[in-house]
Amino acid sequence: MAISTDVSRHRGEAGGYDSVDAGRSALGRFRGLVKLREGSALRGHVSAHIGKRWSPQQISGTLASMPHFIGRVSHETFY
Repeated sequence: MAISTDVSRHRGEAGGYDSVDAGRSALGRFRGLVKLREGSALRGHVSAHIGKRWSPQQISGTLASMPHFIGRVSHETFY
């Protein structure tokens, strides 16, 4: 999102940027994007391979070649 779009979306009553409103809005958008939820098959796969000392790149690479789709995760998610 462009900065100008964010500023225009979150104007306060006085016309300035309302950072508190912008923060709440961001939390609402990203709260559902947790990829490695507790108890998920994806988290189990990742945890099992971390235990085998696989690299994040190796783990994310195996997900693309799995016959049953359990999800995708970038190696950057691990960090």
